[in-house]
Amino acid sequence: MSNALEALQAATRRIYQDQHKWWREILSGLDAEALNWRPGPQTNSLAVLVAHAFDAERYWTAAAANVTLDRDREAKFQTVAGSVDDLLVVIHEKERDVLLFVNQLNEGKLALGKERRRAPHS
Repeated sequence: MSNALEALQAATRRIYQDQHKWWREILSGLDAEALNWRPGPQTNSLAVLVAHAFDAERYWTAAAANVTLDRDREAKFQTVAGSVDDLLVVIHEKERDVLLFVNQLNEGKLALGKERRRAPHS
């Protein structure tokens, strides 16, 4: 493995972990009402934002590692949290998966992703 790839993986892990820490701090101490509150029609609660953002993060990191995942994107927009612990479990589980996918990155997989992006759209 090249030093550049190792540096990319380390930086990516650090960015994800810093963002996840930030989310944990934001959610800390909030009750179910605050987690599920929507500021208006056609808006999302914190619970929905966490479920969707972490599902998307996992999905796209897996794609970068050339791992195909099934995803029910719309289900995340129906998320209701019973407590902050529900969302902390989501963060923990997705973080674990994301970091595994980051560790699977290699030059070949990254090059494959680059080629996929260059392919003409049908």
